Amino acid sequence: MKFATNFILLVILLTIISSVVNAQVVDDFSDGNFTDPIWSGMNSFGVADPFEIAEADNQLKSQALTGGSGTRVSYLRTQLASTLNLATQDMEWSFKLKNDFTFSGTSSLGSTNHSRVYLVSDVSDLSGDTNGYYIQLRDVSNGDEEVLLYRQTGGSSSQIVLNGSLQSITSQTYVSVRVTRSSSGLWEVFVNNASQGTGTDATHTISDFFGVQIRYSANSRSGLFYFDDFSLSGNGTPLAVTGLSVRGNKSITVSFNQEIDKSSVENTFNYT
Repeated sequence: MKFATNFILLVILLTIISSVVNAQVVDDFSDGNFTDPIWSGMNSFGVADPFEIAEADNQLKSQALTGGSGTRVSYLRTQLASTLNLATQDMEWSFKLKNDFTFSGTSSLGSTNHSRVYLVSDVSDLSGDTNGYYIQLRDVSNGDEEVLLYRQTGGSSSQIVLNGSLQSITSQTYVSVRVTRSSSGLWEVFVNNASQGTGTDATHTISDFFGVQIRYSANSRSGLFYFDDFSLSGNGTPLAVTGLSVRGNKSITVSFNQEIDKSSVENTFNYT
């Protein structure tokens, strides 16, 4: 009887393992909808889901919105199938993005008119405080752009300095970005297939959401942010049970080969 009980518990735990290890997002928007995976978001002046799919090329595009004032913020995000632990997986993100406008002024304009792709976030609201990492595409001057990697902690962001050179980019064209991160925290950013170098940061390791954010200060720019071909994948050490014992009618002790995120273990939807 005890053997049978242990066997059943082990089957249940293996179900948990299969959901905890793999976190993946793939979407090129060719299906014309936001349901697979499910995307949702908000604009700073109250417009829900302020993005659309451009019908001609099936690209994610910000809607042309004229409300609000000052610097406005819109975001769209999707929840990962399970909590991602960066400390146990080598990760890769790839995508394309474009700001379809140019600046005639100075680099200071880039601080209020840019697009971000949040690779890592522990919260669903990508317009406020979060712990994670993002790529930012900003216009710096007279039609030139640059791709930067940032760490965000709460409401504060810090650039992760890479040991390579920023790629020269002309605005109003799609930029292909690929980002890799090892389980030890080594990041590398590729722009149009050219490496901008590596940098190390392992401050944040837990992620539940992936998405985009845009900021603009003029209504004429509100509908000119584009994204496409999102892909997020991980290759890590498989989670495994190393010990299992029954402590009573309602209690068991389980040991694993690596640390497990507390929220995943306590999420009842991970059990069958």
